Amino acid sequence: MAVYEIINVGANKALNISGSNLKGTSLYNNQGITLWSRSGSSEQSWIFTTTSKPACIRSYLNREFGLNARKNSSTKYKCDIHEIDGNETDTAVGVEHISTGDRIKLLNYDLYLTADGTGNGATVSWAPESSSNLQLWKLNEKDVITHGKTTTLYGPVGNYKTGNLLESQRKTNAKYIYDFLIDNGFTKEAACAVLGNCEQESTFNPSVWQTLNDLDLGYGIVQWSPATKFLQWAVDIGLIASVSAAIINTLAKSSVQKLMDAELTYFIFTAALSGDYFSGNSFETFKNSTDSVTELAKTFVLTYEKTTSEIAKRQEYAQNWYEYF
Repeated sequence: MAVYEIINVGANKALNISGSNLKGTSLYNNQGITLWSRSGSSEQSWIFTTTSKPACIRSYLNREFGLNARKNSSTKYKCDIHEIDGNETDTAVGVEHISTGDRIKLLNYDLYLTADGTGNGATVSWAPESSSNLQLWKLNEKDVITHGKTTTLYGPVGNYKTGNLLESQRKTNAKYIYDFLIDNGFTKEAACAVLGNCEQESTFNPSVWQTLNDLDLGYGIVQWSPATKFLQWAVDIGLIASVSAAIINTLAKSSVQKLMDAELTYFIFTAALSGDYFSGNSFETFKNSTDSVTELAKTFVLTYEKTTSEIAKRQEYAQNWYEYF
């Protein structure tokens, strides 16, 4: 299982969900699919779940939605997206590999994914097999994790009592997170606001559980709850094989940096998709802000974390890191 960019051979354009400024929460049943110039954006990113039953192509924006057949004629069906659960008959696909590309077949109708044109905005359908290269696709696997510089990080597997880091270890991990965020366009103020929250949630330990191995509670540097939110995403991108405490703990013990990179990438991804977060402003507004670090820390806690717990303490931590860096 991995994340793919799906490129039409005849048009050299990407399979794209129609709409602008899309977020995972904005997807809806029967939303259109088109071709568009390749941008690497999330609306052009797809999870090919070969191990699921049935196999399907899910949206990276929201894995509950996937490529779907909308019946609009007897021989040619419109391709759109639809919630997969309960609609498996219209979403089951298989991929046929040939020398010039891949054919994506709608299994229950013996129809193939086909571009209806070559320009931006061209619609996409399910049609009978043909020799046209508008029916050929390339599945380009994407590296969705932005790797940082190689360094030694700390991440003992444990809960709040057994997984806390020493001060020197916290400083090492905090510097890595800070550099990662700065490299991804955060201002110093925004990056330190995030650090203040991470210190309160996890002491910067990416391997810490709210309660050891409890998938229904928090996990990671910002304590995503339930832990399955992050773990399912880790499965979707091919980081781990299944949603399992034992498997993610094994990864943590073998490569803390790999886990940290994945968590930071997931944080940025989920924050960017959260259109109503950050007091009505976009995530870009938050990450580019030079407002006071304490005000940004409060905004972050109330919006991304959605809690009022220990706001003053998180603000204090954020201010300390702002002065440290």
